[in-house]
Amino acid sequence: INDSGCEDSIIQSVFIDEVLLYVPSAFTPNGDEQNDRFFTVTRGIGSFQIDIFSRWGMRIYTSNDPDFNWNGMYKGQNVPEGVYVYVLDATGLNGRPYKLKGTITVIR
Repeated sequence: INDSGCEDSIIQSVFIDEVLLYVPSAFTPNGDEQNDRFFTVTRGIGSFQIDIFSRWGMRIYTSNDPDFNWNGMYKGQNVPEGVYVYVLDATGLNGRPYKLKGTITVIR
């Protein structure tokens, strides 16, 4: 109600297009319970796929769960310290595709 006594109202839907994909660059799977697992932080994601490759191009980890966490192992063995490549394909709840590529450093 304004100063003149006029009344008004409005109802409107507001959609906030919020997508978050955060991928850390390193982790330390050394058993000290600090930063022992590699994971992403996501928000507003529908479908999700991440693949991690060795320096020779061999896929050593894959997941389609946005809440995954990788412990730095392949076939029951610790992977060597070094740099690994990830490829992340996701679709936001907004319908947009997202593709990220980068590296993860394993520090032991």
